[in-house]
Amino acid sequence: MKKYLLLTALSFAVITSSIAQTGSKYGTDSVTCITNISLFNEYFKQNNFVDALEPWRWVFSNCPAATKELI
Repeated sequence: MKKYLLLTALSFAVITSSIAQTGSKYGTDSVTCITNISLFNEYFKQNNFVDALEPWRWVFSNCPAATKELI
């Protein structure tokens, strides 16, 4: 009985931690995502579209839940 209880608790801990990590708004590398969003915004405000392209590409590829509201 103790073996099943321990197995159940361990399974619950693994599932809970994996769900918590995938729920990030900014993907797996949130610091770099926020940095690139910020860089994109500043370049865009200055009408410097050439320099804004690279951070935008990174955000587009690596920040799946980033939306216009986050930017």
